[in-house]
Amino acid sequence: GNNSVTYVDVLVNANFSDYNGLSSIGTTKVAGTTISTSTRLGYRWLNKNRSWMFGVNAGYDSRPMNTGGTDNGIPITDSQAPFFQQVALNLEAKSDKFSASAYGLVPVGKYGAGTGNVAIINDSFIADNLSTYGIDFGYKIIPNLKLALGTYYQLDEKEEAKTATGVGIKTGLTYDISSELQAGVGYSYDENFQSKITGNLKWRFGGGSKNKKTESLLAANPVIQALSATPENREVRVANCFVRNRNADGSFQRHFWSWNCRDGISNGAD
Repeated sequence: GNNSVTYVDVLVNANFSDYNGLSSIGTTKVAGTTISTSTRLGYRWLNKNRSWMFGVNAGYDSRPMNTGGTDNGIPITDSQAPFFQQVALNLEAKSDKFSASAYGLVPVGKYGAGTGNVAIINDSFIADNLSTYGIDFGYKIIPNLKLALGTYYQLDEKEEAKTATGVGIKTGLTYDISSELQAGVGYSYDENFQSKITGNLKWRFGGGSKNKKTESLLAANPVIQALSATPENREVRVANCFVRNRNADGSFQRHFWSWNCRDGISNGAD
């Protein structure tokens, strides 16, 4: 339409293994290679004078995960490959200088929210698909440079000890090198994952227009550009913890969840 767009956005990721000595989920290292997917169905529209873009999208994400050793030297056996899934909802608004986005990521399936189920990934560790609810804000400092600030609340399914549950913060800078090329750096912190620094370089094929009139319109009104921007917050977030004791049937004993997922130290509370 002249002032709206209905879209389907499909993303496929090849997920490689963690670096040696590092874990991206807590203590157990993620092994390669798996293929994850993300699909969004959405609707975006402009207000009458095209000063704001509003949008809503929802979808489904999947993440199969191969697992390996640990980053703290604890020996493990019987590595497993669980399959995590989630549904997502996102509301967004964007003007020439400001943007805001509220989102929710809710696990479904075997390890879904409210089931209390966690994935057994080897003989000593479990992994949990986190529910995440957050809000992000953005501000264009100059036309090509954007500052982002956000906060989120994550919730795990473990009843005995809410090891990953808590509030996190994130911030980042994004620079548009051209209409097709974008570079960025980000920082996030929460008590489970601690400090994380990320960098990215995005190249969007065909992002520039060969039509001079259209290209001029997009440059003059970045709100229109937002109609075709790829939705964000699509990662299936997973945290893992150490478990000290198991029953004879292979199930984990109650009251022996770790309060410190990163160090693999069990509090042994009973």
